[in-house]
Amino acid sequence: MRLATWFLLFFLISSSKTTNIDNNSNDDIELTSDMPNVCSKVEIRTVTKLIPCLKSYDHLVKVWSRNCSNGRRICPTYEHRTEYYRSEQVVTAEVNVTIYHCCLGWTRLIQDYGCPIGKNSFNSNKKYINYLF
Repeated sequence: MRLATWFLLFFLISSSKTTNIDNNSNDDIELTSDMPNVCSKVEIRTVTKLIPCLKSYDHLVKVWSRNCSNGRRICPTYEHRTEYYRSEQVVTAEVNVTIYHCCLGWTRLIQDYGCPIGKNSFNSNKKYINYLF
Protein backbone atom coordinates (compact mmCIF):
# COMPACT_ATOMS: atom_id res chain seq x y z
CA MET A 1 0.00 0.00 0.00
CA ARG A 2 2.83 2.37 0.79
CA LEU A 3 4.60 1.72 -2.50
CA ALA A 4 1.43 2.53 -4.42
CA THR A 5 1.06 5.81 -2.53
CA TRP A 6 4.64 6.83 -3.32
CA PHE A 7 4.17 5.90 -6.97
CA LEU A 8 0.98 7.98 -7.18
CA LEU A 9 2.71 10.95 -5.52
CA PHE A 10 5.68 10.68 -7.90
CA PHE A 11 3.33 10.48 -10.88
CA LEU A 12 1.40 13.60 -9.83
CA ILE A 13 4.57 15.63 -9.26
CA SER A 14 6.13 14.60 -12.57
CA SER A 15 2.93 15.26 -14.52
CA SER A 16 2.51 18.71 -12.94
CA LYS A 17 6.00 19.68 -14.10
CA THR A 18 5.42 18.50 -17.65
CA THR A 19 2.02 20.13 -18.09
CA ASN A 20 2.98 23.46 -16.45
CA ILE A 21 0.06 23.62 -14.05
CA ASP A 22 1.70 26.54 -12.24
CA ASN A 23 2.05 28.59 -15.45
CA ASN A 24 -1.00 30.88 -15.79
CA SER A 25 0.27 32.83 -18.81
CA ASN A 26 -1.79 33.21 -21.96
CA ASP A 27 0.22 31.83 -24.89
CA ASP A 28 -2.06 33.23 -27.59
CA ILE A 29 -0.43 34.90 -30.59
CA GLU A 30 -1.11 38.64 -30.66
CA LEU A 31 -2.64 39.91 -33.89
CA THR A 32 -0.58 42.25 -36.08
CA SER A 33 -1.25 44.11 -39.33
CA ASP A 34 0.74 41.71 -41.53
CA MET A 35 -1.37 38.64 -40.63
CA PRO A 36 -4.07 37.35 -43.01
CA ASN A 37 -7.66 38.62 -42.60
CA VAL A 38 -6.69 41.04 -39.81
CA CYS A 39 -8.24 44.52 -39.76
CA SER A 40 -7.22 47.47 -37.65
CA LYS A 41 -9.24 50.04 -35.76
CA VAL A 42 -7.99 53.25 -34.16
CA GLU A 43 -9.52 54.11 -30.79
CA ILE A 44 -9.01 57.22 -28.72
CA ARG A 45 -8.25 56.39 -25.09
CA THR A 46 -7.76 58.71 -22.16
CA VAL A 47 -4.53 58.07 -20.28
CA THR A 48 -3.93 59.50 -16.81
CA LYS A 49 -0.37 59.94 -15.52
CA LEU A 50 1.07 61.29 -12.30
CA ILE A 51 3.98 63.65 -13.00
CA PRO A 52 6.25 64.55 -10.08
CA CYS A 53 6.61 68.28 -9.43
CA LEU A 54 7.93 70.69 -6.81
CA LYS A 55 5.40 72.94 -5.07
CA SER A 56 5.82 75.74 -2.55
CA TYR A 57 3.81 77.61 0.05
CA ASP A 58 4.50 80.78 2.06
CA HIS A 59 3.82 81.19 5.75
CA LEU A 60 4.75 83.44 8.64
CA VAL A 61 7.31 82.24 11.17
CA LYS A 62 7.75 83.73 14.63
CA VAL A 63 11.40 84.74 15.10
CA TRP A 64 12.88 86.19 18.28
CA SER A 65 14.93 89.26 17.48
CA ARG A 66 17.42 91.32 19.56
CA ASN A 67 16.80 94.63 17.82
CA CYS A 68 13.61 95.74 19.46
CA SER A 69 12.14 99.21 19.14
CA ASN A 70 10.24 99.07 22.44
CA GLY A 71 13.34 98.79 24.69
CA ARG A 72 13.19 95.07 25.45
CA ARG A 73 16.16 92.77 24.97
CA ILE A 74 14.33 90.29 22.75
CA CYS A 75 10.99 90.56 21.06
CA PRO A 76 9.05 88.44 18.58
CA THR A 77 8.97 89.39 14.92
CA TYR A 78 7.36 87.57 12.03
CA GLU A 79 9.10 86.70 8.78
CA HIS A 80 7.82 85.23 5.56
CA ARG A 81 9.26 81.81 4.78
CA THR A 82 8.83 79.70 1.69
CA GLU A 83 8.61 75.95 2.16
CA TYR A 84 9.07 73.52 -0.74
CA TYR A 85 7.65 70.02 -1.00
CA ARG A 86 7.37 67.28 -3.58
CA SER A 87 4.00 66.50 -5.04
CA GLU A 88 2.41 64.81 -8.03
CA GLN A 89 0.34 66.50 -10.68
CA VAL A 90 -2.40 64.57 -12.47
CA VAL A 91 -2.13 64.94 -16.25
CA THR A 92 -4.65 63.40 -18.64
CA ALA A 93 -4.05 63.01 -22.35
CA GLU A 94 -5.93 61.42 -25.22
CA VAL A 95 -3.89 58.83 -27.10
CA ASN A 96 -4.66 57.05 -30.37
CA VAL A 97 -4.37 53.27 -29.93
CA THR A 98 -4.44 50.83 -32.85
CA ILE A 99 -6.40 47.66 -32.09
CA TYR A 100 -6.16 44.63 -34.38
CA HIS A 101 -9.11 42.26 -34.75
CA CYS A 102 -10.44 39.70 -37.21
CA CYS A 103 -12.07 41.21 -40.28
CA LEU A 104 -15.80 40.80 -40.84
CA GLY A 105 -16.61 37.19 -41.74
CA TRP A 106 -13.41 35.73 -40.24
CA THR A 107 -12.57 34.24 -36.86
CA ARG A 108 -9.73 32.44 -35.13
CA LEU A 109 -8.88 29.97 -32.41
CA ILE A 110 -6.14 30.26 -29.80
CA GLN A 111 -2.67 29.83 -31.34
CA ASP A 112 -3.95 30.62 -34.87
CA TYR A 113 -1.76 32.86 -37.01
CA GLY A 114 -4.10 35.60 -38.13
CA CYS A 115 -7.76 34.82 -38.75
CA PRO A 116 -7.82 31.74 -41.00
CA ILE A 117 -11.35 30.49 -40.31
CA GLY A 118 -14.16 31.89 -42.42
CA LYS A 119 -17.44 32.15 -40.52
CA ASN A 120 -19.43 31.19 -43.62
CA SER A 121 -17.45 27.95 -44.02
CA PHE A 122 -19.23 26.49 -40.97
CA ASN A 123 -22.65 27.12 -42.53
CA SER A 124 -21.65 25.72 -45.94
CA ASN A 125 -20.27 22.55 -44.31
CA LYS A 126 -23.55 22.05 -42.44
CA LYS A 127 -25.53 22.47 -45.67
CA TYR A 128 -23.26 19.98 -47.43
CA ILE A 129 -23.65 17.43 -44.62
CA ASN A 130 -27.44 17.87 -44.64
CA TYR A 131 -27.40 17.39 -48.42
CA LEU A 132 -25.55 14.06 -48.07
CA PHE A 133 -28.00 12.63 -45.53
